[in-house]
Amino acid sequence: MHALLGVWVGALFVGLILSLMGSGGSLITVPILVYGLHHAQKAAVAEALAIVVGTSCIAVLPFIRRNMVQWKNVGLIGVPAMAGTYAGASGSRMVSGSVQLLLFSILSFTCAYLMLRKPVKTSADDARVQYWWYGIQGFGVGCVSGLVGVGGGFLLIPILVLSAKLEMRAAVGTCLIILIASSGVGVVKYVSILHEHGLGVDWPTILVFTAVASLGTRLGKRLSKHLNQAQLQRSFAIFLVIVSCYVLYRELPELFVQ
Repeated sequence: MHALLGVWVGALFVGLILSLMGSGGSLITVPILVYGLHHAQKAAVAEALAIVVGTSCIAVLPFIRRNMVQWKNVGLIGVPAMAGTYAGASGSRMVSGSVQLLLFSILSFTCAYLMLRKPVKTSADDARVQYWWYGIQGFGVGCVSGLVGVGGGFLLIPILVLSAKLEMRAAVGTCLIILIASSGVGVVKYVSILHEHGLGVDWPTILVFTAVASLGTRLGKRLSKHLNQAQLQRSFAIFLVIVSCYVLYRELPELFVQ
């Protein structure tokens, strides 16, 4: 009963964050699965990627109906991102679950920093980025996603807006398609890795988490009209710092024991 309640509360929170912030929900999914539901670390990474796929599939439908997906950029960035996610997931064989979570905490700190700093101003006169640079960026985001179990939307959105020069709504729609493809590759790879060690993912938890998170996104859309976006972003950044500190507190001792 307590585990089921934890799934509902955690999933609602993730859905709210996804709806209010546009990304970042997966940054709290892994800690919820590991410390709230006591799932194995590597299994939690795979489950987080599966939840990203499920929630993105639901969230992207309105963007597809309104033609707010730039399929050219899906190919230019998404295909390298898929390769990067596969590489990151494969590389997870070489590190322990504790190391993965420590890397996750560093990534969360970085995301919090990016949220708290002043945005970089860009102009229409900025030089166009070459297509090969899109691929390098996509591959890098994919590697991070596959290794630590985050979708990478908070990294992809700036790439699509600042480098590919997409309007924000088109960037979000395009990002969601990329997340579905790259995270899906990660899930498939992780399932095979876990199988080698006699482990697996908890599909019922993934389905419940995804369904409840989708309800959370609906609630978030209503709340967004009454909340200050700048204050919300600062609050979430502070929350990420707290989560990151807790992950460090839990996993650093495990690293020395190993």
